[in-house]
Amino acid sequence: VIAFALLAALGAHGPFAALASLPFFSAFRTPISWLAPAQLAVILLAARGLDAAVRAPAQLLVLAACTLFAAGAWLFANPANPLTDSFATAMAAAPQHAQEGGWVTAVRVEPVTAIFDLGLRAALAALALVALAFARRGKMVALAGLLAAAVLATADLASVSFAPIARSTGERAALAPPAPDSLAMAAAGDSLYRAFPQARATFFSDAWVAWRARQVAGLHGAAPQRWNDLRSSGLLAAPGFVRAIAVKYLPAQGGSPFEAELVDTLGTGVRVLRDALPRVHSVVRVVAFANDDSVIAAMKDPAFEPGHVAYTTDRTIARAYVSSDDATVALTRDEPDHLRITERAIGDVFVVIADLWMPGWTARVDGRHVALARVDHVLRGVAVGAGSHVIALDYVPPGWTVGLWLTRFAWLAMLVAAGLVWRSLPPPAAPPAAPPVAALAQARSGASRSASRGA
Repeated sequence: VIAFALLAALGAHGPFAALASLPFFSAFRTPISWLAPAQLAVILLAARGLDAAVRAPAQLLVLAACTLFAAGAWLFANPANPLTDSFATAMAAAPQHAQEGGWVTAVRVEPVTAIFDLGLRAALAALALVALAFARRGKMVALAGLLAAAVLATADLASVSFAPIARSTGERAALAPPAPDSLAMAAAGDSLYRAFPQARATFFSDAWVAWRARQVAGLHGAAPQRWNDLRSSGLLAAPGFVRAIAVKYLPAQGGSPFEAELVDTLGTGVRVLRDALPRVHSVVRVVAFANDDSVIAAMKDPAFEPGHVAYTTDRTIARAYVSSDDATVALTRDEPDHLRITERAIGDVFVVIADLWMPGWTARVDGRHVALARVDHVLRGVAVGAGSHVIALDYVPPGWTVGLWLTRFAWLAMLVAAGLVWRSLPPPAAPPAAPPVAALAQARSGASRSASRGA
């Protein structure tokens, strides 16, 4: 498992690159995800090794500790070795990082930091083995050795958590997110529209959550595949798509895909798109294409008008929805996992929700489950009939229900197993009964007579 995971983690440059197109293996789109099963395999091997170490001779434990000490000392002495140098050189030469300031420095510092960390783990493991070796000598020494091993294991885990805990500890004012800039303040007061920050630091900042302001970018480097398509295809710079994802607020400075006459400027310098579309709106036509590449190409076309048409690969919803022009659509509940939309029209309507489409979202119209369509490559859409309706969208992560019941069953099974083991244990041996006082007296008198005769 470990060998397979390491090879699969090489991604497109490894021998298993073709696996990414298969149904199950496509879940590991980020190559480092393969190391998750490798970690589980290492845990099982470590458990077997610890079980063997507890029964191993003290001399063998000391020999293993010396080997680990030597390995740790070599790592501390050679943090910048040919392996880390070749890795840093290859990463610094990657064209996608050529424009990122500080990247070259980071790729040379991080491997060295990892080598020091590995050396520290080796030293802690060696000390733990020495503590186990001393646990062979008497009860008090054994207790001290086991306690020392437990403290070392705790220190190993604590060293991983210490840095983030230290960063999140201090005066409240020092830990508070930075004050929102003018762009964030404009977007925070308008949940129906998004901001489109241009600076990289602001684009990926976690502070947007604290500011309660919606923006375009995700806050994680490993974006969903379809959202990543937008960046790689250049669709994020297309005016039609920017309007489709409900962008209204643009920074005072930076590139803009819109003509100057389509943008107003607030007193704070924030630019406002005059003809912005809200996160919930209706379209009069849905057009189907053969594949996602065709959808992206159509959305990059300057003629794309997201207020009137939505593109999809689902032919079952592709038709005209003429009543959408006169429909009334309103967002009445807006939570991360739950949306409620009221809609009223005299005929069929197609409602576009300009939020990310992901597996796990479901739609209901007046309590009845309906199909949730994927439109404009990454957005959601629902077809609704004539009349007044309430559209409910709810999110439950795929596998959540199954995982929840499996967890409950596992806890129950563990408790039942513990009870059975406890019942199967033999009762503690009773101490030997004390002899009666009369028997002790008789034994003592008999011993006295025997001694007299012998004398």
